Amino acid sequence: MIEPGAVFELPARLARPPQEPHRFDPAARESRWVLVVSTSDQCLAPGYLTVFAVLLSSQTEYAGENDVLIFAGEAVLRDSIAQADILFTLSKQDLGRARYRGTVSADTLKRVRAALARILGFV
Repeated sequence: MIEPGAVFELPARLARPPQEPHRFDPAARESRWVLVVSTSDQCLAPGYLTVFAVLLSSQTEYAGENDVLIFAGEAVLRDSIAQADILFTLSKQDLGRARYRGTVSADTLKRVRAALARILGFV
């Protein structure tokens, strides 16, 4: 179910944050969670092979000005942050039903997109 606001759990190799290789001893991870922020057209149209997604983290204590809080039960298992400053292009082929974890509310998606707009200088 690829749609705006969909949350997926991916193998860690598909969603490596850019700072990970620079850390002295990065924690080994089996998976990472991402939130799709692309438009409905991009998600549904067969001509688009990719979507945009932001990285999720359950380490809410590190939330910064570009992070959006998502509460447990809203497509995530525990309180998490959507890290709007870590944006990925993901292949739709990697976002199968088995990796789908739920969809955030329209309000949460709106707040994440607003954070992206601020970061990218659109507002």
